[in-house]
Amino acid sequence: MKCIVFTNFRRQNGNTLITPPQLTQQQVQWQQQLHPYRDCQNVDLIYIFIIEGYQALLSGQIPFKALTIERSMREILEAAARAERIGGKVQIVGIEELVPTLAYFQDIAQDSDQPLNNLLLGGGQSTYYDSPKMIEAFIRLARGLHSETEEVILRVDEDVTVNPKGIDALIDYCGKLSYGNEQDEYCFLSGNYCCHDPEDLLNDYAVRTHHFASVGTNKFNPRDHNYKIAKRWLDSIAEIGADPYNQVISGAGLNMSPQSVMMLPPFANAGSPIIWIDDHLKRLLHEALGHFNPLEQLSSPKDVSSYRCCGDASFEQDRYDDNIQQGDIDWAVTQYFPRLVRGIVMDNLIWDRRSNQAGVYTGFVAGVISGQKVPGEKALGAHLVGKANCVLDDICKRWSDSVYEGYPLYYYGDKLLPDQKANLIDEVVDTFHCYLQLLRIWPGFALLWRHMLPSNRQNDWLYR
Repeated sequence: MKCIVFTNFRRQNGNTLITPPQLTQQQVQWQQQLHPYRDCQNVDLIYIFIIEGYQALLSGQIPFKALTIERSMREILEAAARAERIGGKVQIVGIEELVPTLAYFQDIAQDSDQPLNNLLLGGGQSTYYDSPKMIEAFIRLARGLHSETEEVILRVDEDVTVNPKGIDALIDYCGKLSYGNEQDEYCFLSGNYCCHDPEDLLNDYAVRTHHFASVGTNKFNPRDHNYKIAKRWLDSIAEIGADPYNQVISGAGLNMSPQSVMMLPPFANAGSPIIWIDDHLKRLLHEALGHFNPLEQLSSPKDVSSYRCCGDASFEQDRYDDNIQQGDIDWAVTQYFPRLVRGIVMDNLIWDRRSNQAGVYTGFVAGVISGQKVPGEKALGAHLVGKANCVLDDICKRWSDSVYEGYPLYYYGDKLLPDQKANLIDEVVDTFHCYLQLLRIWPGFALLWRHMLPSNRQNDWLYR
């Protein structure tokens, strides 16, 4: 079975790639990120997406500056790959490769009176961590429909260190699955970040707990005095949102079958950054629609029909190699908690945790899939706001519990969240409405890939 990795690389903050020291500094960073792939002999191809030109073009800017930056990024990446002796395995994906595909997508969007940037960028202008998932979907569709060899495509975040054991475990597991290899079958699973002994709450889970840790540290394990309170909070997330211990993680070797992509597009057009939107929420939507058995109804934890996370495939992520700063904790209050709250609300609107059945939003998704019109945003909101308010009230109650007093979480849940409720609901409704618009045109676009043939030279990058 061939193994293909999809990832995306970004410039260092503030690096304009103009002076020789800047170019050298960027190459050094990317060589460090590419170096672990030298040991992964079973990785046959690495797609690296660079987003500069893509964002500029879709947001309506004249992309001259972005394209110049992208050209420099491409040259530096190629040099870094050659220096690490994996140049033959790297396929860079930029605006040069994507223009023909985006032209097809634009035709379909215009036929549906939808601006392309509203479908592919959050709010029609912003890129968040979900944006690269659309390019990943292009590659999965193309190779899934036309590749003559059996392949597994794994999504790996740029700040995740690959290792041969984790890669091989995922290849082996995917090869043994009784589902997911055919075009009409579903598969949606990943590896995990749990590779530290003792457990490190900063880096072992997709949910961030650094706001319970001390400034100046870069590990958070059972020996730390705040560990138990952080663990209590992490455990509680399983009751109101994604289960941190059995959660599909986009950056830890996520694998999806072609059918999983054909049926549902990625959440790539959210107007606000939302936790889990690129992995857990889409997997949960598949479960709510009946494509997988819901995890809560498993008769055995080994039932792979609902398997989310391969325990043998662990990848290291070091989020705080420079130690936790006060700015990281402040960021949690102003940015991370609202993102997490949006994700928890969306989770409950897709799968109702109280009734243990499909949530109110899933009915709208099923309706659009069956050909119904997308409701207006106000009409959609009227159906979602009641449940959303109940979820927000539950979060406020939990996070303002006296057990968390003195921590940033308590301040957010007690003082800030009550005033943010209306705005957060509006953002969730907007995101869900945008996704329904994308879903409406997605079948026509997905079917186009049957005609995106490997024999066409403009598609060489897709099928190499």
